[in-house]
Amino acid sequence: MAWLKMFKARKEYRCSICGKRIKKGENYYRFAPSRFAEKQIRCINCKPSRSEMTMSDFLSQIYDIEERLAGMDYNLKDIQDVIDELEEIINELEDLKSETEDKYYSLPDQFQDYSPVGELLSGRIDALDEMIEEIEELKSELETLIDSDMSEEEKREEFENILESINGICYSGE
Repeated sequence: MAWLKMFKARKEYRCSICGKRIKKGENYYRFAPSRFAEKQIRCINCKPSRSEMTMSDFLSQIYDIEERLAGMDYNLKDIQDVIDELEEIINELEDLKSETEDKYYSLPDQFQDYSPVGELLSGRIDALDEMIEEIEELKSELETLIDSDMSEEEKREEFENILESINGICYSGE
């Protein structure tokens, strides 16, 4: 089980990401993705992300994608930039789905449908399909928005609404 705690330094440490000195008396994070994993120390500015807090390769990739989706901001992005990023995310999700399908089909037939592992993999495949479909829908809305006859103000407002939907996309499986 992953754990993350904030401590007040009783001695000097170094952040494992940025290398910043953590002086005695300053707050810092100490965490490990599992009970047996090596503990890491981070300064206050380098809080570990959700994708770093799991030992599962699959979930780490999913959490990373969710963080990217949640971080899309209309102040920093052009519509085409968002479309390109969504295309990249769709490709990553399809690769992840393909890997998961390979694992599922490599199971013996009797384990595919009637074992916890088979059910888990099957559920992940379905959840990835839903996520890909949702992203593709929003991507096509953005593509339609580029060619629309709306005023710039209306386009910006619609773009913000679509981005809000993109920010809310999350994986619904286990």
